[in-house]
Amino acid sequence: MTTLNLQIPVQHPAFAGHFPGAPIVPGVVLLDTALQAIAVAENLLLDQYELSSVKFLSPLSPADSENSGKDHIHISLDYKRTSEQRIQFDIVCGERKIVNASVNLKGAV
Repeated sequence: MTTLNLQIPVQHPAFAGHFPGAPIVPGVVLLDTALQAIAVAENLLLDQYELSSVKFLSPLSPADSENSGKDHIHISLDYKRTSEQRIQFDIVCGERKIVNASVNLKGAV
């Protein structure tokens, strides 16, 4: 299992519309952050894989930055290759699992 430490700024523009008064990190922001980090770590292009499953387990909000840091929400990305063609990953904030997902790789890597 590989762990990457990532950050989401509490001033991310997505919070303004998702949801006013009770903001949470949109799933697309979580997935984009994770997939880009995996692409860099594994030397892949984003078009080399596709999501095969995603489960959103717990919301993540700017308030979670109080446990992480004032300006950023710190998250961990734990991922592993379960086969040559599949990567499974979890996004975690503190002890709380936020997302569980997997991607299928297209072609030989």
